[in-house]
Amino acid sequence: MSHLSRCILAASYLVAMAGCASLPPPTEAPAPGAPFQRDVPETTLLVLHRRLSLRQLWTEADGLVAEVDRAIEASGLKRTGPLQMLYVGCKGDPEELFDYEVGFPVEAASSDPPAGLSWRKAAAFSCLAVRHVGSMVDCRSTYASLYRSLFFSRRAPSGENREVYTRWEGFASDRTETEIQVGLRPVR
Repeated sequence: MSHLSRCILAASYLVAMAGCASLPPPTEAPAPGAPFQRDVPETTLLVLHRRLSLRQLWTEADGLVAEVDRAIEASGLKRTGPLQMLYVGCKGDPEELFDYEVGFPVEAASSDPPAGLSWRKAAAFSCLAVRHVGSMVDCRSTYASLYRSLFFSRRAPSGENREVYTRWEGFASDRTETEIQVGLRPVR
């Protein structure tokens, strides 16, 4: 491919992605790997908070989800939505520590949380999102593609990422399905 062809291809990609910030929310589930913008409403979650690294998360995620599951079951609270994982300050370095929360939206958010858990009001936020099907250990290419789209959309990440699991069969399961959401800084 000639240099001119590569430039034309890159320019057409930039034009296509520049409009990404104005895309309406999807009306049906987008295909895995296709980025889209979503405005996520505020939600209150019952969460377990940890400060850990990605390397630790890769080995501890299943146990942390099970811990939240057991606490919700023992408390008699009812889940009102899917499993969510929230990452604040995660930059993709497997060894760097960041704030991690895992939990579910549940009924009765006004009650005292079960021991070891806390209420987390996840603020409404705008995000660039993508559906990922498969092991979360192998989701680096999905994140890389999403951040490439973010770069070309000329938007900046907010520093908070969320994963909303529509199917959880374990962190390393190839049947796990999630919507990866990269928060966007407000446009000024």
